[in-house]
Amino acid sequence: MVLVQLVDSEVVAKAPLAKCWESPLASATCVPAAIPSESVDILFVGEALGYNEARRGEHFIGVSGQVVRSTMAQLGFAVEPEEDQRLLSFNNAVICFCSGAPPTEAIDACRERLFNDIKQANPTVIVAAGGSALDALGIEHLNVTSIEGLAVDWALGPDEPSIPVVASWHPAYVAYL
Repeated sequence: MVLVQLVDSEVVAKAPLAKCWESPLASATCVPAAIPSESVDILFVGEALGYNEARRGEHFIGVSGQVVRSTMAQLGFAVEPEEDQRLLSFNNAVICFCSGAPPTEAIDACRERLFNDIKQANPTVIVAAGGSALDALGIEHLNVTSIEGLAVDWALGPDEPSIPVVASWHPAYVAYL
């Protein structure tokens, strides 16, 4: 967990390829995502760290994360899979604590870091949980409802293979219904 990094009174990147100095969240608690050592089956991309995630130093462990983790465990997925389980991983559009949806400037400052993390995780499918996750991936949408549940072909770049991205409500929305 990183609170803020300063070098000669300037903010520096808290994670590889993050442009923290361009983010309004530069002084917020930051938790770089754990990148699995093997390709993942499903990568969940959320919006930003919540209070519990920032405090405990892990993505998707608050109420929202509990909804996702328990649902995915019932379907045979695990973060640290045992035999016959599929690998699941978590990341966020912004890896700094943010109360509410992250500002566009924070998403922009963290995009290259997110794309690098996606490339390393090499997921079979990405679940974009919430509008900020879709924004970070550059997927146009009126709102999440307009594309919820649909698989959209997406690629890290023009010469990269496509990865299906499924739009989903943010689990916090579901947890507090």
